[in-house]
Amino acid sequence: MALDPGQGTTASGPSTTASPTPQPVEGNVSSSTPVPNSRLARSFPRLTATFQKFSQSRAGHGGAFVWRYRRGFLIGFGLTYTALAYSIAARDRYLRDYVHDNTYLVWKIYPGAVVESRSPASLSNLLMAPSPGEDAPKVLELFEAIRALKYAQQDPRIRGIFADFSSLHVPSSVAPDPLGLAQIEELHSTIHEFKAMKKEQLQDEKARVAIAWSDSFESQGAYLLASAFDEVYVQPSGGVPLIGLSAQIPFIRKLLNWAGIKVHAMARKEYKSMVSTFVEEEELPPAQTQNEAELFGELNRSMCHMIAVSRFPDLDADEAESKVADLAKDGPYSGREALQAGLIDGVKHKRELIESLFQEEKPSGGGEKEEKEGKKVHPRQVGELRLDAPEAPKFKSLWDYNRINNKTLDRNLSDDEIVEVGVVYLNSSITSVSASSVIKGLNELADDDEIKSAVIRIDSGGGDVVASESIWDAVRRVKARKPIVASFGNISASGGYYAATAADAITASESTVTGSIGVASIRPIITKKFFDRLGISIQSFFTGSTANSALHEADAAQKARQEQYMDETYADFLQKVCEGRQMTKEEADKLAGGRVYTGLSAFVACNQGVEAEFDEESGILTMHNAEGEEEGTFLIKPAEGSVKTEEAERKSSPTVSKAPKKKKVKISDLTFEWSTQSSETGAGNKITTIVGHKRSPVQDEKCEDGDEIPLRTAIMAEEPESSVDESKQQDASNQNASRGLIDMLGGLYDATLLSVTLGMKKEWEKKGEEMPEQPESLAADLRLVKFPREKAFLQRVRELNRKGDQPSLSWDAFKMECTAMIARAALRSLAISASQAEPTDLVKAFQDPTLGSLTAKTRMKMQYFGMAPQL
Repeated sequence: MALDPGQGTTASGPSTTASPTPQPVEGNVSSSTPVPNSRLARSFPRLTATFQKFSQSRAGHGGAFVWRYRRGFLIGFGLTYTALAYSIAARDRYLRDYVHDNTYLVWKIYPGAVVESRSPASLSNLLMAPSPGEDAPKVLELFEAIRALKYAQQDPRIRGIFADFSSLHVPSSVAPDPLGLAQIEELHSTIHEFKAMKKEQLQDEKARVAIAWSDSFESQGAYLLASAFDEVYVQPSGGVPLIGLSAQIPFIRKLLNWAGIKVHAMARKEYKSMVSTFVEEEELPPAQTQNEAELFGELNRSMCHMIAVSRFPDLDADEAESKVADLAKDGPYSGREALQAGLIDGVKHKRELIESLFQEEKPSGGGEKEEKEGKKVHPRQVGELRLDAPEAPKFKSLWDYNRINNKTLDRNLSDDEIVEVGVVYLNSSITSVSASSVIKGLNELADDDEIKSAVIRIDSGGGDVVASESIWDAVRRVKARKPIVASFGNISASGGYYAATAADAITASESTVTGSIGVASIRPIITKKFFDRLGISIQSFFTGSTANSALHEADAAQKARQEQYMDETYADFLQKVCEGRQMTKEEADKLAGGRVYTGLSAFVACNQGVEAEFDEESGILTMHNAEGEEEGTFLIKPAEGSVKTEEAERKSSPTVSKAPKKKKVKISDLTFEWSTQSSETGAGNKITTIVGHKRSPVQDEKCEDGDEIPLRTAIMAEEPESSVDESKQQDASNQNASRGLIDMLGGLYDATLLSVTLGMKKEWEKKGEEMPEQPESLAADLRLVKFPREKAFLQRVRELNRKGDQPSLSWDAFKMECTAMIARAALRSLAISASQAEPTDLVKAFQDPTLGSLTAKTRMKMQYFGMAPQL
């Protein structure tokens, strides 16, 4: 039956009316209002009605408007978020890099924390995140550490320095590279300058400006560096390993004879001890034994002197030095024994020491007044500073301070206020591989017209003759274009000294091991006895000479030619020393022969005729050469190890009208004679003990009463920044017959200043003018620029294209380089942000790696034996 859609139906129930089909509404409804789906409307009528009601509201119209312009709103939101995030990051960066007043610099010292030259970053090291318990590596180069301390000593915001020598939290990604004696000596002197300047700023001689702590000093070198600080502490269970210097030399001739290996060794001359371990059976020859005794004796005196002037400043310098030497004979010491001996100032945990920095007595009656007024007094407020008080000390790591200081200088200084000095590092045994990088750096340095002066830093015990001569020629090429100064590190002997003879000047620290002007050659010969033990037979075929064969012994004619070649090589070495140091052959031969010196003994050996006039009241030392001409005037402060010119002292202190008490002295030779005493231990091994005997004062007609001041007090290096004495000495030395083995005593920073002085002098000469005797003071930021320069991937490609070489531009190489660049940038920023400490966050500020094992021994580089002569 058909139904009329407009009529109801009457069946056996109520009538139902069919709903009409929804039609679009026209008129007042906005076209942007969404129309609900009919099926959805039938299923959820109430929800549909609510949605329609919302669509007609103001909120609905607003939502429709936003949806219509959604792209613009999204872009605006993104820009706003970016700007806000940048502002927050900038604020965090400002707070992170802000140096508060009354700030202590926290220096985390461990093997590898201070290095001569930082190795290039590798992707594997960058991706190696610190493991739990380790801190991010904070490595400073030696020059950076000295430069940061010199800036900090002038910064009124810096209160002092806190050095942490603990062996905890040492990062495994840093190669353990312990400091040597010469490096510690330069840092020692810089810390003394820091202390003197800070106490002068604070006008308080008892101010706590330099504090060192360790759970236990792992090595003698660690304690040696810590002794420069005013206060030294260890944990109650810690120790101080003060035991003096020692070395063990193995002799393997008996083993070689048993194995059937002969050694044909040649050396020029008697002091060249490189071959002795292969040709001697039990001990060194007498001449070499005496030279070793002199070397270790002077190095031990240098170490004892550094400890003595810091730990026992109230005693006479010689008396304090002898006391430390006697203490070294009874070491090592536990923490409490070291405290009784005066080697440390206390036994404390780090937490207790940090809290003591916040100790400060309040004005009398302050706490009682607050209690009477009913105010609650926190226990830490009575007799102490609150951690968040404005006057409470803050903390910033030295690594961060150096980074912040560099950013500030880059932002505020112009190009004219930045002095760049090129530097090339020679820090390994001299081989064809190591020499390649050094020669490339020297050639780049010579061609760089923006660099006006240069330094070659040498820490090498020698090596191949040919490679050493190649470096010497590269140094000479730099010298033809700009002044270059050779700075000796822990050791610069033999081939290292060979390369340095071409430089304009040579500087060395007192504890530098240098000299060893000689050559040596070792040729092993494997006999039939060796192969018989292994059950091997060998048949050899030759079409020419057997001179280079290790299986056949040289005949008489071949040995004679080898001896002649050694003589020619030694003579060539001497000739370069004579030309570079302006010596006669007799003078050079007297200082050569393979003899090894310390920097101090090398300086004295060439300046035995130097005289001085010492004023006991003012501490002024006036030095004269053998002709009686004045060479320099210095202010001696043995306790602090600082030097000032007489003119600078006149400006800084009022004139005293007191009759001067002066003594004329003569620096004759080393103040100690060294001898050896042999004995045996219970194990049957021989012990050679080095014994020092003080020389009696040298009488001279020009000296009054034969007085002689301590040598270490009399021989001091000039400060090139405050005086032009070194330029005068340079001119005078050019006129004399000999300049000696070295020109002045000083470290890397002193060599850099000397290089700048020589560069300025050369610029004046180019203009045809004479450098004024009293030039205006130079206020500039001194920086070292390492050569060869590290270049990015695209720079290397452009250089290859410029030279016409064929660069390899494979997709894999490009991807690896891009990945490395991204990883370096990302991890560098993460390391910086992760390593920052909040100003008042003591826990984070002091949880950093510390010094593990340093060695006080001078690092001797082992020479690989071969057929070619070695320097």
